[in-house]
Amino acid sequence: MKLNMLVAAALALGASGCGGSEKDANLAGNAVNAAAADGGAEANALASDFESASPGNPKSPAAAKAVVTDYAALAEKEQFTQAARYWTNATAAAQFASTLEDYPKVKMTAGEPSDEEGAMGSIFITVPLTLDLTLRSGSPFQMTCKAAVRRINDVPGSSAEQRRWHIESIDC
Repeated sequence: MKLNMLVAAALALGASGCGGSEKDANLAGNAVNAAAADGGAEANALASDFESASPGNPKSPAAAKAVVTDYAALAEKEQFTQAARYWTNATAAAQFASTLEDYPKVKMTAGEPSDEEGAMGSIFITVPLTLDLTLRSGSPFQMTCKAAVRRINDVPGSSAEQRRWHIESIDC
């Protein structure tokens, strides 16, 4: 996962001491792993939550944007355990959450989805994401990122959990 400038800025600010991010990163990873490991009622309930949050067609670009928007709302409130459920990969979710913790204030705005692509039974969509951050100094800082969002097509044997949109990566 490429976080380029965001990771560099986080490392620079992290050197001044931020504490607690490893604990929350582990919690975020545990939440994603628990959801993935539970193939029963909890996983189906989780998929249902995401489908109800997605407007209209659950396969649409609007539904992919809704996942990014919902993730952003939770991450802005530092609810990283719940936000991690929107990611495919627990490690990537925890890394991004850890980076965001280095900023006293974070506001994320999802843009209009583009670049819909199909590959090997999946659909990928890019959702632009603007991060308005406040540095420890109090100065504002803005970044433009791209969230890669993926869902498995309706193939035989796929679960409801697999057929919902997931964030694959956020590259800044």
